[in-house]
Amino acid sequence: VELSRDLGLRVKEASLLDARKAEKQAREQGQVVLNRGTKGGRVRTVPITRRSQLDTLNKAAQTQIQGKARSMIDPSKSWKEWRERDIRQINDTLKAHNINSIRELRASYACDRYEQLTGYSALVVAGQREVDKNTDRDARSVISNELGHTRIDVVASYIGSSA
Repeated sequence: VELSRDLGLRVKEASLLDARKAEKQAREQGQVVLNRGTKGGRVRTVPITRRSQLDTLNKAAQTQIQGKARSMIDPSKSWKEWRERDIRQINDTLKAHNINSIRELRASYACDRYEQLTGYSALVVAGQREVDKNTDRDARSVISNELGHTRIDVVASYIGSSA
């Protein structure tokens, strides 16, 4: 959950992440390169722009969370078992706290990045665009790449429409 929120990861990306390797990469390179569980198998990079991202990676890398595994998935489980049991439980817990799904946590990441990049709240938060169209488009382009999308219009589902 925290990997999705702080790094904008999809469920499968967060599940398959080797947090120990990612934490080391984040500290040394200031970014995390994702190549497992990405949509279409496309490699993508998430910049480390906040201390909370390093804290989340550190927490995930701890023995009691990742253990000796190479991902967040218990080695005794298949992806299918993990998705159908553990991810379902996570989503049920989120719903109990008025969060519809892990995807909403990616949206929170996108809104935070929009504010970092523009200095203003995302449209979905502010209710209206507060920056000029060029700044808005540039921020959407950056966020689109960070989230692993090839088109900036997809970002509208996270931060609001630019129209």
